[in-house]
Amino acid sequence: PMFSVLYKPRKDVSIYANYIEGLSQGATAPTTAANAGEVFPPYKTKQTELGAKWDMGRLAATASVFQIKRPSSLIDPQTNIYSFGGEQRHRGVELSLFGEVAPGLRMLGGAAWTDAEIVRSQSGLIQGNTAVGVPKHQYNLNVEWDVPALAGLTLTARATYTGSQYVNASNTQQIPSWTRYDLGGRYATRWPARPVVLRANIENVTDRAYWIGYGNGWLSTSMPRTLLLSASFSF
Repeated sequence: PMFSVLYKPRKDVSIYANYIEGLSQGATAPTTAANAGEVFPPYKTKQTELGAKWDMGRLAATASVFQIKRPSSLIDPQTNIYSFGGEQRHRGVELSLFGEVAPGLRMLGGAAWTDAEIVRSQSGLIQGNTAVGVPKHQYNLNVEWDVPALAGLTLTARATYTGSQYVNASNTQQIPSWTRYDLGGRYATRWPARPVVLRANIENVTDRAYWIGYGNGWLSTSMPRTLLLSASFSF
């Protein structure tokens, strides 16, 4: 189910509230658990959000507060059995600003602060700890610039920051924060008479090595400096 309400006190201001429930794929017990490979049924997530949007024409800003409740998994330290009977609660604030700050110059920026707490656990040993794989701070900024000297050419830049996060429910292991920078561009033209867009992007320009955490406790390494080239044609 999903419920939403929207109120406009002014033409350029919107205030909204919503509630939504969703199903997510059930977890699988890791290989280190006594019940390794056991697949749990889908679980329900409940989210409540209250926010506002200010439309300034060429620019717009949004702000929201939210709360998410979802089941939490853990491995019993005595039996080594993986279970999915706890609960974690995520509360946070999100801000964003997007639009055209000057002719041909566009931006999209955002910030999020999240407090993810384990509010219920079967043994009670990890109650009050921070949930796995949820950074407290996240920031991002994307910029696009249409080059005046060459019609169809757009240069892009992106910066992404992700705060440190725990990788186990007992909060004894943690991966550090990381920042990544990407650069790129696209060129829209016609060849011979069909619209064509050529793209080139360099991800992780500084070749930063870092860990990427996930909510299920898994980790992956970052991609090295990577060049991506693509072309799209319209027929």
